[in-house]
Amino acid sequence: QLSGAASQSNAHCFSATISACERCKQWQQALQLLSDMHRCAVQPNVPCCNAALSACAKSGQWQMALSLLKSMPNIQLVPNDISYNVAISACSDSEEWEHVMELIRAMVESGMSDFLMGSYDHIDQ
Repeated sequence: QLSGAASQSNAHCFSATISACERCKQWQQALQLLSDMHRCAVQPNVPCCNAALSACAKSGQWQMALSLLKSMPNIQLVPNDISYNVAISACSDSEEWEHVMELIRAMVESGMSDFLMGSYDHIDQ
């Protein structure tokens, strides 16, 4: 159990560092840290991915945010409402309305429509 606790502690350290990258809009470093977690045998968690998603979004890297969101299931992580809302925000800020609608549909299909943040009434369906 000690190794599990150590791994969880390491995940928290990575998460805090990725969050610092997010605040400084250092999206490349955030993604590199996420990649480094695999090399260090530390399982990434949803908060780590969300922080990296946010770093991409805040830096205008909507394509990277979408790519990361879509890759989460490949590492056995299920995106949550925060994951989707960050990706929606990234696409919305870049006026990528098709992707916004795709993400909203995915949230609705996943039963997360109650967690949609902001108002998307201005988007034509």
